[in-house]
Amino acid sequence: MNKRLRILIADDNVVLCEIIKQYLERNMDIDILGTVYDGEEEIKLIKSLKPDIVITDLQRKRGISGIDVIRKCYNEFEMKKIKFIVETASYSKEELNILIDLGIEHLLIKPFPLSQLMNKII
Repeated sequence: MNKRLRILIADDNVVLCEIIKQYLERNMDIDILGTVYDGEEEIKLIKSLKPDIVITDLQRKRGISGIDVIRKCYNEFEMKKIKFIVETASYSKEELNILIDLGIEHLLIKPFPLSQLMNKII
């Protein structure tokens, strides 16, 4: 029996969160732990739920960024087992370098096909 992946979705775009959630819920090997719309709440849920994968937005209109969330999880809370898939509409060279330094291997540029997200999860 395969282990079910536990996934948290974090983006300030509520509609996108719901689209991703509905798409991923069709997969029998995935449990969606929830959707969250700001970085502070994302960190709380990561700490309490300990997901396998977090799909997180890089930039947010308010609150802390996806990079800050990843830094806190990896450095302050030593949660390096969590895999992050970062999604964004745009990014700077500096942000890309930070993601590389943090060991992030998966970056999706919005808009992206949901099948591309599933390929990153697999």
